[in-house]
Amino acid sequence: MVEGFAMKVPKTAKISAALKKLGLPGKTLMVLPSYDQNVVRSSRNIATLRLRQASDLNALEVLTATKLLLAKDAIDKIAVGDK
Repeated sequence: MVEGFAMKVPKTAKISAALKKLGLPGKTLMVLPSYDQNVVRSSRNIATLRLRQASDLNALEVLTATKLLLAKDAIDKIAVGDK
């Protein structure tokens, strides 16, 4: 779980470095409370990373991911069922 994941400038290297620092190799599912355009652009070139908005999350993606990275606010949205 992370507090938040926002970027001022879209840079794939920054997302990649953050995943490596967090120890998230392999198939990782990152769940955000809402889409941040810079995070989407930064993560789309990383083949092992899937990005989902909390309201779009489904059981199959959670079960097939090796690692799960959740933003704190995303957990709140999932718990409440906020769409």
